[in-house]
Amino acid sequence: MDFLRSFFKDLVHVLTEPTRFYKERLPSIGFAQALAFGILVKWLAAILEWLTRVVKHETLLDSVKRIQESFSNLPLFKDVPESIWNQAGTAASPVSSPFALEIGALIVTPFQAVASFCVSGLVLYLGGLILIPKDPHSGRDPVDLSLFIRLLAVSSAPSLVAAILGFLPLNLGAAIGWIYHIAILIIGIGIRYRISYFRAGGIVFLPWILIMIAFGCVLGVLGLGFAALFRAG
Repeated sequence: MDFLRSFFKDLVHVLTEPTRFYKERLPSIGFAQALAFGILVKWLAAILEWLTRVVKHETLLDSVKRIQESFSNLPLFKDVPESIWNQAGTAASPVSSPFALEIGALIVTPFQAVASFCVSGLVLYLGGLILIPKDPHSGRDPVDLSLFIRLLAVSSAPSLVAAILGFLPLNLGAAIGWIYHIAILIIGIGIRYRISYFRAGGIVFLPWILIMIAFGCVLGVLGLGFAALFRAG
């Protein structure tokens, strides 16, 4: 009960007073507690999203079908025979019934949350190594991977906001939740590392931009390689 009481208190605190939360409360939250907070937030958000789909008479399987339709309309996949899509759907049907898919999604949510916090934390850590000044007398927190994971875990609180606003059209709820999450994450990084919010925003976005550029270069090289192979054949 103490954990739940503390959880809801911290949830309201980080959503309504993020500046004060990161200054006063975060230092007393350990790594395990922050991780537990983030996992519970993500799990509750997944349950709320499921309830929203129930009310709207939708399932995750409907979303999968919409993604499949979107892919089939892309130029790259336009010439793929319909039988291929049908075979893929038939092969997936034994394990992708609406009920099984929903239950499976709820079960894996905690594992997805931990993986997301760790991967994103590593990316932020790389950004911190690049953009946080190396001044031992500044009083800043050390550039530490565990701190970035803690920041990500507690700043996942807007996931509940996005889930509550799931009834809004055009995925506006998800967009609002994402912007809210980025905003309080930037606030947290700025406060804990005593840097400007502009520099904190660079820590959030710069590594992802560099990763996307590198990924695009790799895809370009692979594309050129495949094109050369086809011409040679």
